[in-house]
This record gives sequence, C-alpha cells and structure tokens, in this order.
Amino acid sequence: MNPFHRWSLKRWLIAPVTLAITLSTTLNPLTALAADGGKSFTPQPTTPPALFSDVSGGDPGYVFINYSVKRGMLAGYPDGSFHPDEGLTRAQAAFLMAKRMNLPLDGAGQSPFPDVPSDHWAQSAIAASSKAGVLRGFEDGTFRPDEPLTRIQSVVLLLRLEKSALPAVKRSFTDIPEDYWAKDQAAVAAEAGLVDLPKESNAFSPDRTFNRRELARALSMLYTLAPSLRSTDLPIKLVAKDGTTTVTTGSASTQVKGERAVTPGDSIYVESGTAELLFDDGTGMLLKKGTRMTVKEAKGRAYIKNQGLPGVSVDWLHVNMSDGEAVGVLATNRILRKTTSAGINTMFGQTSPLLAAASDAVLSEALSKLRLAEEDQGAKDDEWWKVAAEEKTHIQMDMAWGVAAVQGTRFAARGNSGGTGSFSVIDGRGSIAAAGQSFAVPPGLETTVAAPGQPPAPPAPLSPAAIASFVAAQSFLTQQAAAAVQNQPAPVAVPPALQAQLAPTIAPTPVPPAVPPAIQSLYRSINQVEVSAAASVSSNTPATNAPAAPAATTTTTPSHSSGGGSSNRYITDLTAVGEDGKVRLTFTAPAGATTVLVQQSTDGGATWSPAAVTETLSASSTSASVIGVTNGQSYKFQLIVTGGTYAGTSNMAMATPQVTQGVTYNITTSAAQNPVTIQGLLKNSGDVQPNVDVTLRVTKIADGAVQNVLFDQTVTDNQGSFAFIEYLPIGKSPIEYTIYVGGLGTPQSVKITMPTGD
Repeated sequence: MNPFHRWSLKRWLIAPVTLAITLSTTLNPLTALAADGGKSFTPQPTTPPALFSDVSGGDPGYVFINYSVKRGMLAGYPDGSFHPDEGLTRAQAAFLMAKRMNLPLDGAGQSPFPDVPSDHWAQSAIAASSKAGVLRGFEDGTFRPDEPLTRIQSVVLLLRLEKSALPAVKRSFTDIPEDYWAKDQAAVAAEAGLVDLPKESNAFSPDRTFNRRELARALSMLYTLAPSLRSTDLPIKLVAKDGTTTVTTGSASTQVKGERAVTPGDSIYVESGTAELLFDDGTGMLLKKGTRMTVKEAKGRAYIKNQGLPGVSVDWLHVNMSDGEAVGVLATNRILRKTTSAGINTMFGQTSPLLAAASDAVLSEALSKLRLAEEDQGAKDDEWWKVAAEEKTHIQMDMAWGVAAVQGTRFAARGNSGGTGSFSVIDGRGSIAAAGQSFAVPPGLETTVAAPGQPPAPPAPLSPAAIASFVAAQSFLTQQAAAAVQNQPAPVAVPPALQAQLAPTIAPTPVPPAVPPAIQSLYRSINQVEVSAAASVSSNTPATNAPAAPAATTTTTPSHSSGGGSSNRYITDLTAVGEDGKVRLTFTAPAGATTVLVQQSTDGGATWSPAAVTETLSASSTSASVIGVTNGQSYKFQLIVTGGTYAGTSNMAMATPQVTQGVTYNITTSAAQNPVTIQGLLKNSGDVQPNVDVTLRVTKIADGAVQNVLFDQTVTDNQGSFAFIEYLPIGKSPIEYTIYVGGLGTPQSVKITMPTGD
C-alpha cells in the first residue's frame, strides 16, 4: 500500500492559500567581521520588522518565510496573517506540486473524487497531481483535501521537484527504522537542511504535522541548493558612469544613458569615460575607455541573503574582451571557511595540455577542463547541498592574447586586438593560458604577453602601470567591497552538513604579502568599508561606499562624569600594543556600560577623533583592535564609557603600529611523495592565531629563474593550525621546491625535494 494512503491524523480545516510559482538561491547577515587576523567585529543584532501580523522579526522561520514570499512560492492571507503553525493540507500540496512540476491543468470541472467538488479551489491541481501519480487518493475513493500532511510525507513530495536522482546518504534516526519506507528521503532532508532537527537530538519526528513555517524552510533550501532548481538567469546591470558607452544587440546599437540590463550576445563599447558591469552578489567589473566586451554566457545561482532577501550569485560568466582594460571583483562566499577544490595545478601542472596560441577553441577547452576538474573534486556522491563551500572558476575572459580564469579575486585584465596584454591579481585566485603555457597568478603578481603569439612571462611583481590602475579604481573597489559584504549569504540557511565550516567571523580581506605601499593603503580603505558594511547589515541601514571621516574633537583633560554623583572607578589599566597596521587594546571589562567608544590622537592628546575599531564594544569587552592606523606613527588612545561602574574617560595608552616581528608558522611537510601535506601552527609573539587567512606559494628554479608552481589559500582553525594537501609535479630528475607560507607578518619557507617519477 502506498504510505500516502495510511494516514490517521486529525483533520484540520485550513483556508486555501495561494502558492505562486517561480524561484531561484545562498545564506544570513554577516554576524562578524575580523580585521587582519585580529578580533572580530560583532555587530549588535537588531530585530527586523514583522512580515505578517503573526510573523515577528524574531520568528525562527523569518528568513525562510520572507524568502519564500518574496520569491512568490508562498503568500499570506487577506487579513495580513501568514498562519505559520498551520499544517500543509493535501489540497495545498497538490496545488504546489502541480504548479512546480508544470503539470497540465486540463481537468477543470472533472473531479475524480467525490469529496472534491468541481468548484473546489484546487480541483484542477488535485486532478492533475492524481493523474500524474504524485499525490493519489485513498482506497475508499476519497482525496481528503483538508487533511494535513506529515513531515515525512511532505519531504518525499518536495524532493520529487529535484530532477536528479536521490543522493545516497548514510544517516540514522532514533525514530526511523532501517527498513522505513522513506528513510533515504529523511536522510537527504536532514543533511540538506530542508527540515530543522533539534541540535541535541537525532529524532526526525516523521509523523508530526508539517506546518507552513516548515514548508517555507524546505522550499527555500531546496530551490537554492538542488541542482535543477538553484540555476537561474544571471541579471547583469551596465552603468555608464561618464562619457559615451554603447550596447549592440544584433544589428542595433544604443547609447547607454544611466543604466540598462545586458544579456548574453550583447556587445559593449566604452568609447569614452568608464562603465560598470554590476551583479547582485557584489561581483563587478569597471570597464575603462576603449574597452570592447561581448557577453557570451551568463548563468546565475539563487541564494538567500540577509533577512531572507532573494539573491543571485555569479555561477558562470564568459566574456570576450578584444580590446581595453577591466578591473574586476568576484564576490565569494565568506561565511564559510575556505575549502580547496581543484586548482590551476590540477589542470596545468599534472595534465599539461598543449595550448595553441592562435586557437580560442583550444584555450576555451583547456579552461573547461579546469571547471570539470574543479567539479570532480567538489561535493561527492551528488551531495548537492555542499556546493556552497566550494571554490571554482566563475569568470572566463577570452582575450586576443589568451584566456584568463577567475576563481575569487580582485583582478585586472588588459589587452588589445594585436595580441598583447596582461593579467594582474591583488588577492584571491586567478590563472591564465596562452601560447602553450599556463600559470597560476598569485596575489600581488601579474603576467604579461609582450608580443603577439608569445607565451606569457612568469608571474612577477605588479608593474607601476598595474599599481596605478588598481589605485585609480579605488572608488569602484571599495564600492564593490561594501556590496559583497552586504550581499553575503545568510548563515541560518547553511545546510547542517556544512555547519562545521561556518566561520565564527567574516574577516576583512587580508592585505596580500609583499605588495607595494600604494596597494597596502588601498586595502586599508577596503577593510574599513567592509567593517562599515557589516555594521550596516546588522543595523538594517544602508552603508556608504567609504567610511566617513571622523569629526575631530578637542579634549585636553579627560572628563570623568560620575553619572549623577555615583562613585565610579574609571578604567585605569588601558594598554596598547602596536602591530602591523593595527593596534591591540586591552582593559578591564566596563561592567554595566551602555556604550564604550575608543578615541585616538596623533598630537599627544591635544585633539581626539573616533578610532576605527573592529568590535562593537560592550560591558563585557576586555580588548579591541584598532585599524586604519599608519605604521611608524605614534598614537594615544582612550576609552569613553557611558553608564555602569566605570562611566567616564579611561587613562591614556600610547602605541606605535609597526611590522609584526614575532610571527611564526612552524611549517612541516610530509614525506616527499604525492600528495604532500604542508601543515603548521601560526603564532604571533607566542600566541596562537585562530581564524586567520593563510596563503601558500610553491616555487622552483628552472632555466636559472624562479617559477611559480602553485598557489593556495586556507584559514587556521580555532587552535591556529593549518594544512594544505598538494600535488607537486615530478620529473625525470629530482626537483627542489620552495614552499612559502604567509598571510600575517613576513612569509616563511621550507624546501622539499621530490624524487624522480617512474
């Protein structure tokens, strides 16, 4: 007997609800933002406005209810309520499945069930779902449209919306036996987060009524994770900032006034001034004068933003840029710890495809192999809910000189139809292929093609022209930094299978090692904007593209307000320690304080201004990190405390930020055979450094010159440990590799010699 026939639940009479059609997908606000490996910025949470009269800003299903309503999957009732605790009826389920599966609704007025009259609001959907075998009637010939579905019945139905085969997942429950009819569906639903299970329990509660709050969650997660459901069109907005920009669609050319949408097949020409290509997740490209670009492919992935707002991330963007220059930002998922998927080493270092300099088709095929390799090393066994944690190529740029691939980076591509150009990276991952040679391009480096048909030069430090290009794009880069932070996925929508990778903080982009002072200054601006954007996400206010300059205040003598005559002790143990680009403050917790502010002075205390602090300080705070300071400049700091035992102004503490001297990585490697494990423990002045970005660079000497072999990134765990697992190419004779690890302070290195191959 079909288990959908074996129900003995109490019948609930529920008003019909419109379950509209459409959908598309990623995850909650930035709960924290840490600066350069320091303490995290943790905005104070604020409660969003109520969605419905019975769905407050603090409702546990707020994010999913908001997302499902804004995507048109669910709707409220005419009286302004949502009825989140009401069960999903069989009629509503039939309507939902018929619409979602595009079943033909041609049975109007021809009800096959005596308890579903021809004028029933869901009659045609019930007939269609029954005919398709999705939701049949009972053995007594009835359908029982008002009977509520159980949790397991609802999950089984909803998983039928995904076209791929049900993944094989090993998961057991205390209340589901091994031979249970829907054990596999329960396992997938739990791993993917379609249902929310108690953290301290392994019970599924299969027979519990499935309510509308749970339905909102299941639909939201399913349509942002399942392969056939998460894919969507990628909206592209072109903004003409100044000058003249034209878009050609077919044979028609139009000058852009302000902004307009761009779709695959459109060609863009920036005749003068600049233009911006902008995407919903914070990805963007600044197109400079003379740029000619054609959008060849554009695919999006739906995700869930802060407070349940619908978002679309860049899943795949393929463009051709025959002439010009583009400075770009690819937004990445920063609420999950970085994971290593296939990299340029997988495609080029091991398979070594022969690339033809004049063949765009061959070059594109090579980059396609990289994407396939990345996908092959990604989520295993079709566990489609794990894709949010993976890094892969998202942008491919076909140039006259070759092909560039972007996996998550700030980059610049330049070229002309004559076949020369360059590709630069200031953070993240990038790679190129041209004239039979291929390179990973690590942060702070660029590669150039100096003559048509020539292979690219090995990655080298940024040229003056590249530095000037990035600096000139500072306004655009900070604008996109804010957009990327504000449009991060909502952590509450991270599947349980990935909860272990959920970062406790979202750190501002680390300053790449060994970059020129001008790029370091650029990153300080980017970091400040990221901190400001995180704060605005928490407080539900728009963030400015750049932090406002603090207003200077004159304070010659600390003012100790006793708050109405109470006896206050004030903070007298404030200490300051200068580090690289920041200052670390420690102090007694200001018990009972309502606000705690940090002020800084560069003139010995004559004038004071607000300091850029990476934490929202509270009555329990005992430390803070100040960023936006200049190495070598002496600063004085003080705390302004309102309320509580320590109300008033603290003592002053002096510090001079400077390059960190006490950083150690304690690098070790496994035996000289593939795969090689490179691991270590990051410490700063003896203290372990948790949740810090760490970069890996491997080089070798060839033809008397240093050549980059591979580049990778990871994040230290809560104990400061890190590890990389890499494949190092072997040859006919032993090869000595130098392994550099950096990210905080001066990079450190070890050597390893790989033996000959077979």
